[in-house]
Amino acid sequence: MKRIIDGVTYNTFTSTELARLDQDGRTETLYQTSGGAYFLDRATIHYRYEQYEDRHIAMPEPAGHTFRPMSADEAREWLRKSGAEVFHNPFGDTPEAAAAKEAPATVYLRIPSALKARIEAAAKQQGQSLNAWAIRAFEWRLSNPVLETLMRSDLGRLMPARAKELADRARDADNVGLADRLLAIGRDCAAHLGEEYRSIDHDALLYDENGLPR
Repeated sequence: MKRIIDGVTYNTFTSTELARLDQDGRTETLYQTSGGAYFLDRATIHYRYEQYEDRHIAMPEPAGHTFRPMSADEAREWLRKSGAEVFHNPFGDTPEAAAAKEAPATVYLRIPSALKARIEAAAKQQGQSLNAWAIRAFEWRLSNPVLETLMRSDLGRLMPARAKELADRARDADNVGLADRLLAIGRDCAAHLGEEYRSIDHDALLYDENGLPR
């Protein structure tokens, strides 16, 4: 379709279709001519009603077209605000929608200086900042329910000091094999557990009702 406006030609057949908006029986299409000018083709569909037996039927008539030349700024604004389906954006793609960033929270911890030094060394070894290392440690603890169960049990309360003592003792026993040392540690720990933990179903700690790891 071609129109002459103010002495220049706007031709939909030789122009590039940029975007289209269908709304309430009206279609608006944004074009860019081969010379780089922009225009909006507004097509409105009208209906005539014809009676068929005992009812009226709406019959569409050929759409009426109105051409509106646009400046580059007007075309850019129409693309941004109209909600049209965009086929090609000569102004470059607009930023993709993103969720709002969650405001960070601040937590202050009072810990022994020796523990702080160990944490700093561990973070440095992994090439992380102290803050990043601590966040990963917190997330890992919260995402491991099995570990949480063990730490709340008698075994969990026994582990820090007793396990270190047994490990040091086993390390000094060069004549004892690794398997024997591990069994000795297990037997020694088991002796300090209550009856309810000796008879616990260990599979229930490690696997869910479907047999999958927790």
